[in-house]
Amino acid sequence: MNATSLDSPTKTATFLLALGFWLLLSTSAGANPMLYRFEGRGFGTVGATPFNGSFVVEMLGDSGDIQDTSSSSQIGRSLAGFSTIELPGLGATHFTATMNIFISESRFFDISDIGMGVTFPDDSRKAIFELTGTELFGYRLDTEFGPFFDPSANLISQFNGVPTGLGDLEFDSMINITFTATAVPEPSTAWLIAMGLGFLSAYCRQARRCS
Repeated sequence: MNATSLDSPTKTATFLLALGFWLLLSTSAGANPMLYRFEGRGFGTVGATPFNGSFVVEMLGDSGDIQDTSSSSQIGRSLAGFSTIELPGLGATHFTATMNIFISESRFFDISDIGMGVTFPDDSRKAIFELTGTELFGYRLDTEFGPFFDPSANLISQFNGVPTGLGDLEFDSMINITFTATAVPEPSTAWLIAMGLGFLSAYCRQARRCS
């Protein structure tokens, strides 16, 4: 065996060390950014412009910022984040008020609601719409979920006066609503995973040269 080659136990130990280092790096980023998406059909107005057709509402939030909103009758969670909406014929715009996603489940029945709300500049709040279903029971906003389908949404305030970059938004009707939650890798996490893979690739190249 030449002086630069590695015996099998040494190669195994090197591999395990590299693998452990990779796993340590790739899991060190903490809470995940989550993308929450509602899509369906509806009609209403934004500013003075009417719309009618397919829409998409998205909110990006950090699962580490989920707030407990539980009460004596419900178990609740809420999360604020950056939200956008895409409207038929009008394109995409952002909400200029703080938007929240919330979920609450009954302490007495296996049913849960998920929806969105708005916080205005004066700190007043109101819920906007909710979806309801037994499939939502036990979901806590911090993991991937869905798609969950609800043929209709409970329009609590019909989006009345919710400010967007295109003007105040109002929905008069919503149908065929689908909710999906997806984990979004942080750039730092992607970099750490790539770094770990680099270590593994370097080990494999070294192992081939020394075998």
